[in-house]
Amino acid sequence: MELKNDDAFYVNPLFSPLSLYEMMLGAEKIVYGEITRLDSETFTFKIERSLIGKESELIIQRFQNWPCAHRWTDYKIGQRLFLFLRTYEGMLYSMSGGNEGELPIENDSVYINGLSLDPPPPPRPDGTLSEYSNTDFIDLQKHEVKGMSYFGHKTDLISFIETVLQIRNCFEIEYGKYKSIQKATILCDENELQKNIESNKILNWVYRKLKNKT
Repeated sequence: MELKNDDAFYVNPLFSPLSLYEMMLGAEKIVYGEITRLDSETFTFKIERSLIGKESELIIQRFQNWPCAHRWTDYKIGQRLFLFLRTYEGMLYSMSGGNEGELPIENDSVYINGLSLDPPPPPRPDGTLSEYSNTDFIDLQKHEVKGMSYFGHKTDLISFIETVLQIRNCFEIEYGKYKSIQKATILCDENELQKNIESNKILNWVYRKLKNKT
């Protein structure tokens, strides 16, 4: 694929995986819902809720497996997903080259791809965990989703929606070279933000990451 504009950063597999907060803050559309139709190149997505916009249905390009990244399972009608999307050459794609922008939903839970989160440090030689493991990192493990293995973080869907909205309302980012985040600005009251951080691991992780760029 020829790189013609900066948006290629979000869809071209030549680039490293995007972090969760990059997708939260950089998405043009954030939706969740269900696949209703499939063809060889796209899927039709019926939206249960849109966090940006008012569409009820979208046509989205399928993720194409490549040597360094494969979708967690085949596309199927009825699959429920939480999607971070951007437009490239007039078509909608899930963000990032490793399919990190398509989060499977099962029952009331959403599964975040482990590649979009910092892995915790390995255990010490004596087998105990680092003192930072529980406070500075999101716990990652293998999950079974619709009979398939998925490595990442399982969280409550409703809480995740609230977290995404709060992060978009509280942070503004500026990009530097190669679409990396160069500067972050905190828009909401930090005292109020701190209260929520104490009980929200994802918000805590994002805050610490972006605070370093303020």
